[in-house]
Order: sequence, then C-alpha cells, then structure tokens
Amino acid sequence: SREVGLGDITYQGFLSPAAGGDLIWGIGPTFVARTGTDDLSSDQWSLGPNFVVVATPGKWVIGALLFNIWSVAGDDGAKDISQGSLQYFINYNMDGGWYLTTAPIITANWKAKNDQTWTVPVGGGFGRVFRFGKQAINARLAGYYNVERPDKTSDWQLSAQVTFLFPK
Repeated sequence: SREVGLGDITYQGFLSPAAGGDLIWGIGPTFVARTGTDDLSSDQWSLGPNFVVVATPGKWVIGALLFNIWSVAGDDGAKDISQGSLQYFINYNMDGGWYLTTAPIITANWKAKNDQTWTVPVGGGFGRVFRFGKQAINARLAGYYNVERPDKTSDWQLSAQVTFLFPK
C-alpha cells in the first residue's frame, strides 16, 4: 500500500568552533516534531544528540552525521522511539559545478526485533550547484539499494533534492 502526506519534521542544530580549518566538526540537539499526517507520523515528540564532522581535501568533501533520538512525549498508544542514524557522505567536485556523490542514510531501530533493526543502503548519484538569476541552487539525484532492511521495506530508494543556498 502507498501513503501520501507529510512526515514528522526533524530539526538538527550544531555548535561548532568559529575557527575553521581542514576539519570541521559540530555537536548539538536533534528534535523531532510530530507533524506527520495519518500513518506517516510517529505520534511522538523525540529528542537526542547529534554530531557532524567534515573534511575538504582538494576536490573532495568527506564527512559523517550521526544522531540518536528517544521519544519524550506523545500519544499514549504510540510506540516508544529509540533510533539512530549514520549518514556518511563523499562528494567529488568536478568542473562546471557538477559533482559525484554518495550519502546513504543508515538507520537502526533499537526497539525492533534483532533481524528487523537495520536499514543499510548502498549507491550514489550526481548533482550540480548553479545559479538561477542571483539565487544559488544545489540539485542532486541519487539511487540506493537497501542491502539490509526490515521486512515490508522497499528494496530501493530514490532521492531527488533541490536546495536553495544562501552563502555569506
């Protein structure tokens, strides 16, 4: 069956040292608001820590984002949440704003049965940073195959993303 609607909103904030360098890192909170519609919401408010690290050697961007959340409030009948996520990302920047990318999101549902805990995608795609008038935009397309996944989860993921950029 298919569901159409909105999911819960996730906010991730980071505090990072002001002095940049070859390695950038940050820590902060992850907050999930129960804003989803119908079956697309956890019906829980969740909170937890997150950490990011990024290195930019030459034409490469390499890093990882890690977080874990736990439910802190919500509907009495909703399932408690304890889940983690690791997203590593590797971009190779080419001429003309084009880049190759892999940025799978590996997830763990710590409340699931042992053989249903992990979703592990493998794959990648491409993107381009460009201007539309004065507006900078990052557009990317990527596909991932789930080599490990819970039952009743899709084999494949397709990610199409358009991000408006507002650099200083």
